[in-house]
Amino acid sequence: MFRFSIVCCTIISCLLLRSFSADAVESARRAPVVSHTITYAYFPLAVPVAVVAEIFKRDRILASNLAKQGITLQFQPLAKGKEVVALLSQGKVDAFCISDSPLMEAAQAVDLAVLGMVKQSYAAVVAPTGTRMSELRQKRVGSVAGSTSHQALLQGMAAAGLTEKDLTLVMMEVNALPEALLQKRVDAIAAWEPTPSALLAQHPRRFKRIYQQASYSYFVVTRQLFEQQPEVARELSAALLRGVRWLKRDPANLALASRWTVDSMAAFTGKPAMLTPQEVARVTTLDLLDVPGLPLLRTGSNDAETLKRLFDFMYRQQQLPPRSSWKALQAGLKPAYLRRVAAEPKRHQLQQFSYSTGAAP
Repeated sequence: MFRFSIVCCTIISCLLLRSFSADAVESARRAPVVSHTITYAYFPLAVPVAVVAEIFKRDRILASNLAKQGITLQFQPLAKGKEVVALLSQGKVDAFCISDSPLMEAAQAVDLAVLGMVKQSYAAVVAPTGTRMSELRQKRVGSVAGSTSHQALLQGMAAAGLTEKDLTLVMMEVNALPEALLQKRVDAIAAWEPTPSALLAQHPRRFKRIYQQASYSYFVVTRQLFEQQPEVARELSAALLRGVRWLKRDPANLALASRWTVDSMAAFTGKPAMLTPQEVARVTTLDLLDVPGLPLLRTGSNDAETLKRLFDFMYRQQQLPPRSSWKALQAGLKPAYLRRVAAEPKRHQLQQFSYSTGAAP
């Protein structure tokens, strides 16, 4: 009798355990997906970075795939790279495209994963025709503090034997630089594309580039997102690859995205855009679509060496915190990542295109 009771208790316990397990599995299936928001930061006045953002805003495939995971993608427009650094420190940005100089600072604020490249261009110093870099001594030069163009200016000054004590640096927003030069409130400006090209197109005889420095912009996510939400990093990466393919597929697509970008520029500044859609399309073609390999990071040591030289220069110029480490950025370079995503076009829907042509979210 005693044995019979033990057997009965054991059977009942097993049945109850199986019932509880089944209920737990069913509850997990019925449990709603926890909703949360991912923030993508971008610069409406930087081309082609702004074009990429406008495509992301309207990518129905990206929005749908993220929604299945309970994720909403929101967009944060910014005026300059330093603003990203502050938001990263506060945990308010998850992904962004950024130029090389502010990337140096961002990598010291939080661990990052650099997944792709979205621009290969130049930052330039523009001055009245006939001016040389050495002639900027005791002159006023406008730029954006901590930007790629600021670093280009400092490197141009160093090459010309000038220091910051030899001239007056006037810091302002990038969209204010052309007017300041035209009104002679400054004697030269240092700016990233497309500002130099737009200014020279309007005044080809009046101004010239007197120095230029290679400038790159990168597609970046936080290391936290990359490791804890890898599916989100993959969807954003697929959207970048898909978007570049869509732009290349038909000139009409590039023209449409360029109009979106011009509208976004005007909305951000409250003034007419400094570029036409045709100029946005031209810069996007030159700096992204016609650059072999982009948006993939180049393999080998080329990208790392280029960034290391800039890091060393900024560190010597005390543009980075005293305890800054090159390894902090080097560890985040992921040149193989986008290649792996590109190698599975069906899985990542790289040949499917669905973009909303209405107002952006």
